[in-house]
Amino acid sequence: MATKKKPSTDAQLIAKAKKNTPWLIPLLTDPEHGKTYLDWARAAEAGKAPTSEQIRAATYNWDITQTWTANQAKLFNLSLTNPGEYKSQLAEATASIDSAIQKSGLPVDATKRQELIDDIFLKGWKSTDPRIAELVGGTYDVTKVTSGTAQNLTDQMKGLARSYMIPLDESTLNTWGQAISKGTSTIEDMTKYLKNQAAGLYPFMSGVIDSVTPETYFSPLKSLIQTNLEVNPAAIDFNDPSGKWMNLAYYKDPKTGANVARSNSEAIKEMRTNPIYGYDTTQGAIDSAYALGSQIRALTGHGA
Repeated sequence: MATKKKPSTDAQLIAKAKKNTPWLIPLLTDPEHGKTYLDWARAAEAGKAPTSEQIRAATYNWDITQTWTANQAKLFNLSLTNPGEYKSQLAEATASIDSAIQKSGLPVDATKRQELIDDIFLKGWKSTDPRIAELVGGTYDVTKVTSGTAQNLTDQMKGLARSYMIPLDESTLNTWGQAISKGTSTIEDMTKYLKNQAAGLYPFMSGVIDSVTPETYFSPLKSLIQTNLEVNPAAIDFNDPSGKWMNLAYYKDPKTGANVARSNSEAIKEMRTNPIYGYDTTQGAIDSAYALGSQIRALTGHGA
């Protein structure tokens, strides 16, 4: 008699996601909705198709939908119900990026290569989409000079610093660039340094920082900000000296002093109630207030 396989634990499911679907890590570890996704993944692992209730609850949760594209929702479903097809589509995206990188001749490290793969994969672009080459070229425009000068290396380091959301001054960046150009340090050394800095700033990313950069981890928050505050994502800089955007990402626990990640609902509440974000002046807030006023007038018999 065959022994029944034990269901995977939360830790085992997260470990598998780190290897196969790292972009799902922020969802599986989300303090508010992570359990929903983990339970769904556990059921799928056992060969059970998700119920319509599960799909609606997990994929179309009210605050999650504001951060997801339709293609991301489709890929989430596919990764659970048809992992073979999921891997096939991921392989196609990988081949597209590798081809674009090879044609561009640009120096792309393993971390950035993976970020580019994840980007076009989640966007759902076909392998023939001309925007893939533009994405590679645009992302690494500052590295087109291949002379290996300290300035060129410094530009690359700026990109890495952005990925790990570590604000470094020009002097520190130049020091690293010069050291790497002389051969006394490497890009890997810089990456390790930034990763260690990020691990201290974002303790809630413990165990995830090796497979997901903070920039990727917090990317859904940019979409949330765009939806609620009508701000162009390109204008959202988490390293802004004012700290207003980072305030939406986490808060400091008054008891322990540790940085704690905000859930999506907490971030929404903060941006809608803290006057520094100006939510009341957005068109969405104005429309909501008008609609509420109309409902109240209708209920009290004063017309719309």
